Amino acid sequence: MSAGLVCFICAAGVVRQHVFANAAISNKRGRADDAPGGLYCRQVFFIISPSPLQDHERMEGILSDTAMQSEHNFRFERALYTQGFVRIAGTDEAGRGPLAGPVVAASVVLPQDCDHSVFLDSKKITHKHRLRLYRLLRDIGAFIGIGIVSAKVIDSINILQASLLAMKHAVEDMEHSSGKTDFILVDGTFRIPVSVEQLALIKGESKSASIAAASIVAKVERDALMDALDLHYPCYKFCRNKGYPTRDHRQAIVRYGPCPDHRKTFKGVKEFV
Repeated sequence: MSAGLVCFICAAGVVRQHVFANAAISNKRGRADDAPGGLYCRQVFFIISPSPLQDHERMEGILSDTAMQSEHNFRFERALYTQGFVRIAGTDEAGRGPLAGPVVAASVVLPQDCDHSVFLDSKKITHKHRLRLYRLLRDIGAFIGIGIVSAKVIDSINILQASLLAMKHAVEDMEHSSGKTDFILVDGTFRIPVSVEQLALIKGESKSASIAAASIVAKVERDALMDALDLHYPCYKFCRNKGYPTRDHRQAIVRYGPCPDHRKTFKGVKEFV
């Protein structure tokens, strides 16, 4: 059995040493040391890091090199698996731009042996296609977590902080049902406020199948919530616009005023509060 050794900076500010080898591990759901289709085991030791920033930059450099060498949408995950990580989640949100409704986030760990190429940016596929892919994620045993932050909270802490909070809740929800995650790929430029190693990727949905899968789940879940809101407030046609500032939606706000699920601090709503 051959083993390898690599060091990476962890969220607690220390270097984590991974001793890993090609050996089967348990795939029992909910264990903290498994992953769908994972084939790595590890032992973890901690030492004081002389330069956490340099170590983090070195990790980003490795992943950047990986991105340049391949156009495959599972390349970041593959690179992390070879470094000894076993539970790699993609995280994304839906609903930053609407005038009404919550922001919803999802966190997804894909099985290593699934067809990752089918998971595309949710904004580039139809609603029916998103529904099919969401069902596929359930069928293949992907680990999934959902986080929801209401319009009221969005107004109190701003949409950026609410989006990060929703992603935090999504990670926690997934870990509650499926076990601890040890690395997160995050869509965007900001890290999630959780004590898990992570990397933010601009336009991550087009670079990581795990992030793309999370974007699909978040979009489907949020659309369902907006369809439910439409039953309570049919005059705004939430089932059609999902809370986004379409012409009909803006005209309805002018005519009827905002409902309790409108974001009162957003332009186009706050003028009518």
